[in-house]
Amino acid sequence: MVNTPASGRLLCIGDIHGCAREFECLIDALAPGADDRLVLLGDYVDRGPDSAGVLRQVLALRDRLPHLVTLRGNHEEMLLSWLGWGGSRGDHFLRAGGRATLSSFGLSAGEASPEDLAAALPEAERSFLSAGLVDLWAEDGFLFVHAGVRPGIVAAQQSREDLCWIREDFLSVPEHGLDEIVVFGHTARPEVWWPAERRVLGLDSGCVYGGWLSAIDFTRAELVQVRSSTLEVQRCCIEEGLAALRSRVLRA
Repeated sequence: MVNTPASGRLLCIGDIHGCAREFECLIDALAPGADDRLVLLGDYVDRGPDSAGVLRQVLALRDRLPHLVTLRGNHEEMLLSWLGWGGSRGDHFLRAGGRATLSSFGLSAGEASPEDLAAALPEAERSFLSAGLVDLWAEDGFLFVHAGVRPGIVAAQQSREDLCWIREDFLSVPEHGLDEIVVFGHTARPEVWWPAERRVLGLDSGCVYGGWLSAIDFTRAELVQVRSSTLEVQRCCIEEGLAALRSRVLRA
């Protein structure tokens, strides 16, 4: 599965989790254009203060970026399940940060029902959550997913459950066995994670926990980050790191 590349840059942003101010600042710093491919790794909602604002920002980006890719995260899965619109593990939604999502839509976290949230969601947000998310994206030798992959299973046969939820079964193995370099979010770390000798790149650097909202411009070999709350922008050339990552070969 190889998608036709956009004619501009290839960009990717990690888990946003309701951090609308940081997301806006990062988009300003990246300045994506109509020819660029921007991949969002999912988890737009929950935990942070403004999930409603993040959804509005993503929809605004979709209107002006024809090559935008919006992956499905496990928090979208929980939200959809809680609403009764598919998804999975909706019973975890409220205790996994969903109360913050309800509050961002003006609802009482202790009293709101799924029907209340469904009524509060504008039609564009309803359509986006129910039909605007994809499970994975492959381009330029990278496989973009939310949580990771089941080792040894080719991309086209990966399950939605694993793509949205897998953790230790993916993180603990030295080789995932796929042809592509796997770019993922889901597991927050203090910094972008690309361990030596492994063909993985973890982009969730914990913005909602006081860390960074991180993006990579693969075309310009640049890491761009926004610090939580302070909105400090940090840029770093990662040309050598990306070259080393691309040079790592599949190990049997």
